[in-house]
Amino acid sequence: MEKEFYQKMEKITIMFIEFWNQLLEEIPDIYKLIQLGYLLLNKKQEIEQDYRKVTQQNRRAKKLKRIYQKYTELILNDLNFKTFQFELSNQQFQYMQIEDIEEISSQPDPIIVIQKHLNQDSNIMNVNKSFCSLLGYSKTDLIKRNLNEIMPDIYASKHNQCIENYLLHKIEATNQQIIKSSHVYIKTKNKYILPINIKVKLLEVHHNELILLGILEYNFQQSNQCYIISSPEGNITDLSSNCISFLGIDLQSITLNQILISDLFPEILKNNNQIFNKSGFCVIYNDHLQVLKASKRLKQSIHSTSTYIPKTKFNCIINYIQFNCLLEEQDLKYGLVIKLEQIKTSQQCKQEYLIQQNTIRSPGIKVIGCFRFAQRSLTYKMENIRFNELDSLNNDTLIMESSLNFSKLVGCMRMSRHLKTSIKLNYGEGIKIKRLIQNQISDIEDSLELDAKKKEEVEDQEEKEENENIKESDIFSQRDTLQSQFFQKSLIQKELEEKPISFIIKISSRIIHSLLFVLLLLQILSYTFSIKNEQELLNNLPLINQVNQRMSNIFMIQSILQDIRFINLHYLVNISNISQVLKQNFDMLEYEIQQLKLVQNELSSIKVETADKYKEQSSKYHEKIIIMVDIYGYISNFTFNEAIDQLISKATQLQNSDLTLFDYSKPDFFYYIYNSLNYIIWNGRIAETYYWFYIQTLIDTIISYEILFFVLNTCILISLTISIFVFLTQIQKETNKIAQSLIFLKESSIKEQVRNCENLLVILQCEDQEDQDYNQIENENEEYNDKKEIQSKKQKKFQYSGSQLSKLLVKTAFIVSVFQLFYIYIFIDSKLISDEYNELMPIINQTSIVESYYRLGDNFIRELFINPNISILNSPNNQATVFGYLELLYNLNAELMEINNKYQDILDQEYLIAFNQIYFMNSCTYLFKNQQIQECENFEDGILVQGLSIGIIKYIEDLRIFLTSFKLFDEFQNYNLEFNLSDDKLINYGLNLLNTKRGSDIRIMQQRYLRSAQNYLNQYLQQNIEAIFQQLQLRKTILFICFCFMILIVTIMIWLPTFQYQIQNLIQVRCMLTFLTPRMLNISKSIVIHLKQEGMI
Repeated sequence: MEKEFYQKMEKITIMFIEFWNQLLEEIPDIYKLIQLGYLLLNKKQEIEQDYRKVTQQNRRAKKLKRIYQKYTELILNDLNFKTFQFELSNQQFQYMQIEDIEEISSQPDPIIVIQKHLNQDSNIMNVNKSFCSLLGYSKTDLIKRNLNEIMPDIYASKHNQCIENYLLHKIEATNQQIIKSSHVYIKTKNKYILPINIKVKLLEVHHNELILLGILEYNFQQSNQCYIISSPEGNITDLSSNCISFLGIDLQSITLNQILISDLFPEILKNNNQIFNKSGFCVIYNDHLQVLKASKRLKQSIHSTSTYIPKTKFNCIINYIQFNCLLEEQDLKYGLVIKLEQIKTSQQCKQEYLIQQNTIRSPGIKVIGCFRFAQRSLTYKMENIRFNELDSLNNDTLIMESSLNFSKLVGCMRMSRHLKTSIKLNYGEGIKIKRLIQNQISDIEDSLELDAKKKEEVEDQEEKEENENIKESDIFSQRDTLQSQFFQKSLIQKELEEKPISFIIKISSRIIHSLLFVLLLLQILSYTFSIKNEQELLNNLPLINQVNQRMSNIFMIQSILQDIRFINLHYLVNISNISQVLKQNFDMLEYEIQQLKLVQNELSSIKVETADKYKEQSSKYHEKIIIMVDIYGYISNFTFNEAIDQLISKATQLQNSDLTLFDYSKPDFFYYIYNSLNYIIWNGRIAETYYWFYIQTLIDTIISYEILFFVLNTCILISLTISIFVFLTQIQKETNKIAQSLIFLKESSIKEQVRNCENLLVILQCEDQEDQDYNQIENENEEYNDKKEIQSKKQKKFQYSGSQLSKLLVKTAFIVSVFQLFYIYIFIDSKLISDEYNELMPIINQTSIVESYYRLGDNFIRELFINPNISILNSPNNQATVFGYLELLYNLNAELMEINNKYQDILDQEYLIAFNQIYFMNSCTYLFKNQQIQECENFEDGILVQGLSIGIIKYIEDLRIFLTSFKLFDEFQNYNLEFNLSDDKLINYGLNLLNTKRGSDIRIMQQRYLRSAQNYLNQYLQQNIEAIFQQLQLRKTILFICFCFMILIVTIMIWLPTFQYQIQNLIQVRCMLTFLTPRMLNISKSIVIHLKQEGMI
């Protein structure tokens, strides 16, 4: 295990040599430097972990500890490890030698042993009997307890910080293991305080564990003194036991009653400036608490054993409690210590205040700088800057001097520069040198003298350097701060690791986190709105079918009314059971009226909102532009909905009336037939346009939302790309900035580090390392230069061979491109879906409207044959109008075939099969069952077996033949008609045509077969649309899940690891500064400026 450890140490040493040699290159490579820094930091942690494992297995590995000590001295340059002595035998004590901690039990003085880990509380490790007797505890009560538990609360609150600060700055002084006597306060078992003097010694060091020994001194002749500790506001927190007899108060009374200093001595704190500027003053205690005993403020008696305290005089000394060891809190006052010394009655109080101000302060730092006169350079050089031990001033207080102002040292250096010219000795003065020049012996002036020009140049150079030193005096002060703040490598590394990242990196990373969340949120909103809008569109697509179904019901009622009128006027012949036929017609009338009411209520209940661009065309639906005429010629204007309600009202009245009222001469019958043949059918496009534009508005809304989300997502992606670019470039910039600051290190310092590494390699490669005198392999450091170099005036060049930033940017561009392509696909897919809905609307409209149009052709001819002069479609030339309408039916059938062939790609296969079966195959097997199938197949000699398309053409052709025959009627010609149904020859001719088998087949075709076929196709079409929507919804859901999965992968598996990796790399690059020695940190201006910019100093 140890052999492997030595091999790893040898490898890291070689890597350190490569690191320092990279800085010595003529053009250093920043990328290689950073990569070496990463490797060294990782290897450094491995070395530390392996060292702990090996030492745990073999605590007496003396050789290993010595080599590791050399490693910390030569490679890590850690003064903390350098100063620590890893064996107890190497420590020298000035006052006593303690070989074993257990031997303290035999010592007469109270002794306490404290165990302290860095960044942890101090625990009591051992005590002797004298210490237990002094405090009243048993030994088991104190062992492993927190040291703060036997201290007053005010001191305990800051004790951990103070001892941490002391330990961090005290470690360097290896030959100063004893701290002089300090005046402190401790608590006894009954919680009263004791004023004692304590001496602290450093016993042993194990890595980050320290063992301290404290020797207590207590003056038992303090019977005439008592001590009170209070907060700055005067609340008493602790007191000594003598206060019970002197003042009549104990701990229980001050705890329950919250007694103040002003309750005991009302005037003592009123004149603070006068009191604290004097060393002592006389106070008289006249049992002031007697005034409070009867008040409600005191919760119990002050002191039950003493009902009256006599008038007593005290000499009073008040000190502030301060903690100067905490630089940021050294001026704060945390409390007061009041010392009361009883004065005998025969003595008088001092009239003048004699004792000067005393403040209780915690240990601070004092920087000691020594100057040495260098003979070679004839200047004073400052050496051995260190933190000195604490100085104890007296038994009452402990005052530490503040840090030495570095500007004084700078002044001394300037003075030494001036001395250079005044005390420089010329040892060669008066000596002449003879030389043979051109066969002649000539005198040459002493080479030690400088000519006038050279002296002037030197003086000018010195003046420039003087000016630069003046300008950069703040750098010296920063160095002093740096040295005092970063005395140990552990502090430097801790500060560098805990220092927050820069504002730009922090903001850009937060923006990236937010934008990724916004992308996910936008996609959720997009998916939600898309599903909602498409569902709303699906629910409203049947409106087009319902509008056409309403017209079909109106024309079906019209056809039924015509048949009942034929029965009423006895125009139907060859019918055996008239009553049964009449009942069937009334039943059909009732059914159609109910269906019409149902459709009308559904259409009227829908709240329709069209876009602004469609309002002009759709506004006619709500205008009263529908003219309705009654039998008396009165004209009324209605909206389209109101006109339909009027027809429903008239049909309902006819349903409940006598058969005799089914005549064109009757008001209700006339109203329904006339208006449905003219104004309703003429304005039927108003309702169709109104709901058509409503569906189009819903489609436009879907497209608008998709465009909106596409633009938002694109903008966010652009912002995300910019933020990632800023984040990565700023990380790279700060990383390079730290690495570049290393380039300007002094070359001699770098070479010194290389030599240290080579020395360690020599140590590691020695065969007999245990007998080797490691101190003899020390590197002989060169003397410091005449002046402390701040920064090289010549700008050093460097290069960066890495491509990590470009690779990350390429990855970012790729991921952003994938997201953008996804959004483009979503947008195009939504656009295609909207186009599909636009294409479905004509199919729905055409499929649902043909039934009513076919029926209306038959109704036109029947009404024309009975009333040759009736107005049809508001045209006086009714026959020409009907001929034109029949041409429209031909075109309508052709358009239906064409539109189904055109959009067969978006139609479901089941619908296409059903359409082909109805129109081009035997439709009877799909429309009817059992006996009805046979009737259908036998209809008109089996014409429907060949397909509904042939049947429709035959139907339209029969209507054309009837209308042509009616138009060519000649009243002077004898037609040998079978029935004489009317006195009017033309009407009688028309009625005979309608009573033929062809006329009967036309009626059956439009009422039974055409209607069944179109209802069958409408049902399949609606199922087809629902199937298409389900497929689209499934596709959108899959895409949404894929996006969520993708954004989670990008965030959790790509971005967050990259973010943490980049931040960790930045921290590691910062930690590369720990490779430098404190001296290198001090003399490098670039590093000092960088740390200042980072807020480290």
